[in-house]
Amino acid sequence: MQRLSKNKVEKCDYYICGFRDCKVNPDWEPEKPLNVIKVIIPNAAGGFSGIRFELPTKEDLEAIDRAIAIRDAGLEQLKKKGPTS
Repeated sequence: MQRLSKNKVEKCDYYICGFRDCKVNPDWEPEKPLNVIKVIIPNAAGGFSGIRFELPTKEDLEAIDRAIAIRDAGLEQLKKKGPTS
């Protein structure tokens, strides 16, 4: 068991034992409320990662738009290339 002082714990909505998912139940995923982004905080409470849902900033929304554009461009390239052998 690991004891942590309050100042060593970052407030989160959920804590998980892995980095991006639960090691014991990897299929578990907390339900994400509408219009928020999921932020993963490594080592939020000792060896546990934290999950926090936040309203996106203007910069977050711009980054999401850029990521969607890159994804769409890549998918378009794959369509043009056709099936690979």
